[in-house]
Formats: sequence, C-alpha cells, structure tokens
Amino acid sequence: TQKVAKAVDKALEPDGIHRATRISKLGRALTERVPQDARAHLITARALNQMGDRDTALFHLDRAEELARNSTLGAEAQRGRFSVEHPDASAEIEALLRAANEAREADLGTIALRAHKFALLYENLWTPHLAMGVAEARGGRPRSAAKAFENATRCAPGCVAAWVELSRARVALGDIEGGIVAAERAQTLDPESLPVMAVSAEAYLAAQRHDEAAALVRRALEHDGTNHAFR
Repeated sequence: TQKVAKAVDKALEPDGIHRATRISKLGRALTERVPQDARAHLITARALNQMGDRDTALFHLDRAEELARNSTLGAEAQRGRFSVEHPDASAEIEALLRAANEAREADLGTIALRAHKFALLYENLWTPHLAMGVAEARGGRPRSAAKAFENATRCAPGCVAAWVELSRARVALGDIEGGIVAAERAQTLDPESLPVMAVSAEAYLAAQRHDEAAALVRRALEHDGTNHAFR
C-alpha cells in the first residue's frame, strides 16, 4: 500500500501532472486495496482533482472525511473538499490565514473582520475560524480568539492548529486547566509535533507542573536540538 501511495505522490509532481491515466490507475488501486484508509482517499482525491475529475475527487474527499472525521486527516479532507467546491473562496481564506500569521499589527483588525465574514458564510468550515482567531490573538484579544478557536475545533475536531491556539488563548485568559485540556487534545492528535510540545510545556508551566513541562522540552530537543523555543 505504501508503494502505491508513493507512486501516486510521484505522479503528482510537476513533471508528471499530465499522466492522467497513470494517476487514475494508481488511485483506483490504492482505494481498492484499502477502502477504509482515509489517507488513501485523500491521495486519490488530490490526483483526480489535478486531472480535472472534480466529481470523483469530491467523492473521495467526502469518504476521507467520513472515515477520519475526528482526526488530522479529517480536517485536511474538509479543507480539501472546500477548495474543490469553492476554489475562489478557498484561495481567499487561505490567504487570510497566512496574513493572520504574518501581517503587521495594524492590519490584524481588518484581517479578523474579513475572516469573520467568511466564518459566518461558511460556519462549518474550520479555516476561517482559525484565521480569525489567529488575528484576534495577535491583536491582543484572547477572549474573541478563544471563541474562534473553539468554533474551529467544533468544525474539525482533528485540527491540531486550532487546539494549539486554543490552549494558548485559554492560558492567556487565566483558564490554565482549559489550556491544558486543549494542549492534551493536541497531543493525542499529533504527539510528535514541536508546536504541540511547546504549547503543552507552556500550559504545564502555567500550572506549575514543572516535571511534565521539562519532560516535553527534553523530548522536543531530542527531535530538534536547534529549536531555540525550547532553550
């Protein structure tokens, strides 16, 4: 199965993007072998969408989301499905998400407002809620940010970034236990993620659970000893 998946990924590289027949054949083989594997459906959907077979891509994205609704794969399937159904809106929301993380402080209010409009329009999609939350958090509005992150986790319980940001916002509001709950949820989804380890260590430190924080820092440094966030 892994060999088939790698072959599909290779076929999706720029120099192989026009090999529609090969991609389709590999995708069918992958999902036939592992029909309950959400990752297989995601890979197949990506291939089919690049081929231009939108309807079949949506079928596989729906299947992936159904199979992995509460996992990171489910969150990515939801994001992918929206990008196929609403490519223009998706591109703008993704741009807002990038801007929320990178923009100057003076622009954060405008970004949050625009993201909020998309969140109202697509209330069951996690990406605009996350974009709004990041902008609000960076703008010094943790209460509004926490609400947006809670909405993102409601839309996609497997969205690691939303749980990470929710933990940080709750700690900023003084809800240390709530921050730990969110951080530990992120840990269950992606225990090897450095951002997850970092936010978890922050929450444990806020609760004066120093041994647990130190253990996470040690683990993080084993993964990436050059990361100054853990030094």
